[in-house]
Amino acid sequence: MLSLIQSAHAAPYNTGVNFTICGTLNLGITLVFWLGVGLTLVFVTMGGIKYMSSQGDPKATDAARKTLTNAVIGFVVVIGALAIRTLTSKLLGINLSNCDETVFLNAVNGTF
Repeated sequence: MLSLIQSAHAAPYNTGVNFTICGTLNLGITLVFWLGVGLTLVFVTMGGIKYMSSQGDPKATDAARKTLTNAVIGFVVVIGALAIRTLTSKLLGINLSNCDETVFLNAVNGTF
């Protein structure tokens, strides 16, 4: 029988995201890192605006200085967390940017 309607098949869609334990962990760490960088920029901007608009008021200047100090401390924590992640992955021999699931699971279980 001749059919006028052909069946349609969906083409595979590659999102480029690695949906494994290691890939999910790497994605989470990357998202948290960039969220921290973004928040740092927001708080540095807010602190700068507060500082410029304080007009010499000691209380407003002190509040702006605290905002800037806390933004810098937060950025140091974010960079420190990234450094700890990198150091830990190097010590365990795990390449988180392109890792194999079995290597990650063996490292978690302690069976290198």
